[in-house]
Amino acid sequence: MKQDMAARSANRSLTSKAVTYKSLGGYEVIEFVERTVRAPAAGEVRIEVKAAGVNPADILFRDPGWPNMTSNIVPGLDAAGVIESVGPGVSSLHPGQKVIAAVNPVRPEGGAQAQHIVVPAASVVRYLRVFLWRRLLSC
Repeated sequence: MKQDMAARSANRSLTSKAVTYKSLGGYEVIEFVERTVRAPAAGEVRIEVKAAGVNPADILFRDPGWPNMTSNIVPGLDAAGVIESVGPGVSSLHPGQKVIAAVNPVRPEGGAQAQHIVVPAASVVRYLRVFLWRRLLSC
């Protein structure tokens, strides 16, 4: 059922919320906005974000600010979530898979602190909890 929904929405944009900094400054410049998230293009995936990290670099984007920052920025360098849809040419990842992604917040679409993100498939890895747990126990 979930994969059917993902297949239907794969080539459509959707509206979701994101964290943004409306200007330079302290925590008072942080706000939530609604934005349109495009469908994934070739070699990309769209992820429904379940968790996004807050890193020291995220604070630097608003205080003292990123050089030449001309518009709102969505912070966040990493996210964990579920693949909602995949673009053409993506064969190693599938809708419904739990994944972890590295995200560049300086790109036009911003970073990981959003309900949905579109990222290159090359920056996404499957979440392998069982494998990691067994690996840690064997050390």
